[in-house]
Amino acid sequence: MFFAEVYAGNVSRINLSMNTDWAFFRGDIENGESITADDSCWMPVSIPHIMQLERKHCGGDVIYDGIGWYRRYFTLDPEYRDKNIRIAFEGVMTSCKVYLNGYEIIENHGGYIGFIADITGKINFDGNNVLAVRVSAEYDPLTPPGKPQSDLDFYYYSGIYRDVEMIISDKLYVTDPLEENEIAGGGVFVT
Repeated sequence: MFFAEVYAGNVSRINLSMNTDWAFFRGDIENGESITADDSCWMPVSIPHIMQLERKHCGGDVIYDGIGWYRRYFTLDPEYRDKNIRIAFEGVMTSCKVYLNGYEIIENHGGYIGFIADITGKINFDGNNVLAVRVSAEYDPLTPPGKPQSDLDFYYYSGIYRDVEMIISDKLYVTDPLEENEIAGGGVFVT
């Protein structure tokens, strides 16, 4: 999906869907954020996606509660060099670290509220960019729902389970409500 706000003939904000062309690996990989990591055998997926790969089941604590990696490549036209560029994640369950070109951009805990990662200073305008997301569904008493999966009477699946989009705007822009959460320290850690 493509959305642009136009004022006086100028495009002030562009929203680009980033829901396609992802690669997924279920498990943890050392240096999975590296631009040289080999993801050629990873599963191609689209977002929304959950890390659950088992066939139909009837419960019994078989929900995957480990680590998974997502990677996506993209290029940006140099015309956006002087713009503010952010990636909006509407939902990543349960916690994650987001990397761009090997650099950690943001860490988020809690999968019920989205967050925005500012990638402006880390973009390579001369070639490919690698967006990598390490998702953890491991039990964390400080992250809702705050109990191990085996103690719950419902399942909370893990992964990037809501839309992802790139937001390209002028340097001066109206903040998104999710950025307000980030500024207020609402569960998002900026590195």
